Order: sequence, then C-alpha cells, then structure tokens
Amino acid sequence: MVLEQNSFDCIVVLNSELNIFSEILIPINKILEINKEIIIIAADGAYNKLFELNISPNYVIGDLDSVEPNYLISSEINHLNTKFIKLEEQETNDFEKCLKYIYDNKYRNVLVIGLDGGLLEHTLNNWSVFTKFSAKLNLIAYSSERYAFNITVKNIVDKNIDDENINSELNINLSENEIVSLIPINKCKLSTKNLKWELNSEYLELGVREGARNITNSKEISIKIEEGSLLFFCNERLPFCYNLNNF
Repeated sequence: MVLEQNSFDCIVVLNSELNIFSEILIPINKILEINKEIIIIAADGAYNKLFELNISPNYVIGDLDSVEPNYLISSEINHLNTKFIKLEEQETNDFEKCLKYIYDNKYRNVLVIGLDGGLLEHTLNNWSVFTKFSAKLNLIAYSSERYAFNITVKNIVDKNIDDENINSELNINLSENEIVSLIPINKCKLSTKNLKWELNSEYLELGVREGARNITNSKEISIKIEEGSLLFFCNERLPFCYNLNNF
C-alpha cells in the first residue's frame, strides 16, 4: 500500500504554550493558501491565541473556562463568525471533545496543532487521545516543522479482511537523508526498507528499545508492521496531509 498525500479538511488548535507565530500562524496560513474554507476548531483557551492572531475559528469547543472574557465580548460585539460550543462534562479533555465533534460532523483529514505544549501530563494525555482517535480519523500532529501520525496493522491491511495477523507493507514517499522516528505505542514488531538502520521482523518497545532519529536512504521507504502500532515522525508536508486510512 502506498501512503498518498491528500488535503486537510479541518484544523484543530489546542491550548498550549507554543510560539503563536511559528507554531500556529505559519502552518494555518500555508493551508489557507490553497483552502480558504478550511474548518478551524479551537480547543477552549486556544481561542485566545487565535484571537491575538486575528484568526476567527469556526468553532470553539470545551467547557470554555479558559476563554478570555474580554475576547469573548469582543467576538460578540464584532459579530465574528465563531460558534462557541460549551461542553461541561469532565470525563474527557477539550481535545477529545473536539475530536468527537469532528468525527460526528464527518471531517476526516485533521491537522492537530499544539498537542505537545504545556504540562507534561497534558501532553501525554493528548498523545493517548490522539492514538485512540487515529482509528477513526486521519490525524496528523504538527510541531516544529514535523509531522507525526499513527501506523498500525489495521491501517494498512485490506479493510474487508478481518484478520489482525495479516502482514502488510506501507510505502511512504519522503526525501532522501530525511530524519524519521518510529516510536512504538507500547510494543510493535516490524520490518523496514531504505533506512540507515533497518529492522528485520524486530520489536520496538517503550522502556526497552525505541526507534528515534533514523535516516532515509531513498525517496521511498517501506514499513511492514506485524504486531502492534507506532507513531511515525517525519518532516511536514504542508499544506498537504498523508491519507492513511482512506476514510
């Protein structure tokens, strides 16, 4: 299976301690250049940063406890085209609330900005939510000009075949000498081709052996996952996304 590029149909911005210009404004502007109708969703207090950048998101979702009151008043006075959706339940965080809304409204190719900013526990929790929803959505996390997305056996086998033990090979178009990382989600058995340090039906496991900072030997690499799943990191391809799940 070849991992093809596609266009984003939604951007979700999380409330994190990021440089608002390099980490928020630049990636959003790159996408707006080809799709001015892109749906932008702010997770609660992320609205404050978008407001400061003169970006009006389509939706602000969360319990809204972090939205700056003066910004909210200004939004109402200036009739900005932003809908505030208040969800007070505390069983899920604001990121998960956003992803549920995205899934229910049939957006599928989603750029996530701000996943890794803020407190460590928030970051780890966001990665957990990201992994959970990667089975339903084409989620691409963006940070520091890098992409991250989930790869699992279920992503790359024929969806009409109900057999989790089927091995399948995923080909990814990249650049030669590009730094990539393969971080297991707990534990993953895989083989690779066209990487400087190859894996041959070997395990990566958190706390035992990780796959950070490998280097491509070609413009196309392949990853064959036999068990489990991993997070794959590569350079960003803005304004495009990888279409992993073909939803």
